[in-house]
Amino acid sequence: MILLASGVMTWHYVRQPERFPLRSVEVHGSLQRTTRAEITTAVSPHLQDNFFTLDVGLVQASLKDLPWVAAAAVSRRWPDRLVITVREHQAVARFGEAGILNSEGRVFYPGQQSYEVSQLSLVALPQFIGPESESVQLLDHYRQFETLLKPGGLTIKELHLAPHGAWQMVLNTGLQVILGNSSEEKLRLRRFVWAYQAALEAHSRAMAYIDLRYSNGLAVGWKPETVRPVIGEVLH
Repeated sequence: MILLASGVMTWHYVRQPERFPLRSVEVHGSLQRTTRAEITTAVSPHLQDNFFTLDVGLVQASLKDLPWVAAAAVSRRWPDRLVITVREHQAVARFGEAGILNSEGRVFYPGQQSYEVSQLSLVALPQFIGPESESVQLLDHYRQFETLLKPGGLTIKELHLAPHGAWQMVLNTGLQVILGNSSEEKLRLRRFVWAYQAALEAHSRAMAYIDLRYSNGLAVGWKPETVRPVIGEVLH
């Protein structure tokens, strides 16, 4: 009984807010889009608790509610420190109208205000359009397609995945590339890069689109009022 009573008294003693207060908060992590002021605002309501009563899980949840925070680790350091480590989302592409795709293939929505603040640094990112449920597939194909396009000095400005599985893209030159929905997208893209390096690059400004939905070739769509060059013999 004495031990039990002593334990209860000790428990009540350490739970009193004025005892063992948290006096400092340390923040670690490379912060580019999240400010320390935002972190302080998210954590402050929990600092009314003391070293022993602070709910670390609630603090983590508050931090993960911040627009650009992908993960947060929170720990206590005796006698009065709270240590926070934050990992931000690494933006890879814009997704749809207001979403951002991170490096893990996860789509998150930082909110209109946060998005507008970051717009200047996000405008250079490629634009992905497709079902959010296929975000990982979009990222995986984007990385594969970029590798295949690199020898031709080409990059992807927009990547589209239709609900029925057809792929399209717009390149940094403005050229639209239609891949279709077969299992041979990479083979078709290799064929295009070869043709582009062999003969098409010189006429890139005149081309509107390239249709790769052919088993043994490709079709070129020319911009209106342009002189269509004869390139068939070069590509034969």
